[in-house]
Amino acid sequence: MEVHPAPIGALHQGKLMTSFVTTTCPNCGEIDVPLSEVVLRVNDDDGSGACVLRCTDCGARFSKIADDSMMILLVAAGIEVQTWVKPAEVDERPTHLAPITHAELVAFAAMLDDPAALSGWMSAER
Repeated sequence: MEVHPAPIGALHQGKLMTSFVTTTCPNCGEIDVPLSEVVLRVNDDDGSGACVLRCTDCGARFSKIADDSMMILLVAAGIEVQTWVKPAEVDERPTHLAPITHAELVAFAAMLDDPAALSGWMSAER
């Protein structure tokens, strides 16, 4: 990803030039995205960052990891910054439980189609 700042007040074909980021859309390849369409999301837990962008050609929304120097450059360019923290629920899963299996998911989906079985499951003590 590369940031291309426009000179202040610069005009191109009679229009005010804007700064943009050159990046790669997973669908379209290399594109230019105006900085006004870029959001930097920074994790408050570890300081990692990612840019969230929308392709100007196909409309796909995607993200790109931003290292420290890229984050500094983007913040200096004035893009929107959002911070986030990992939800506590991520760490609340008991470690002694095995991951859910495919067979369990299939059985649960079948139970959703059987109101009596679902009611019995929901009323059972756990």
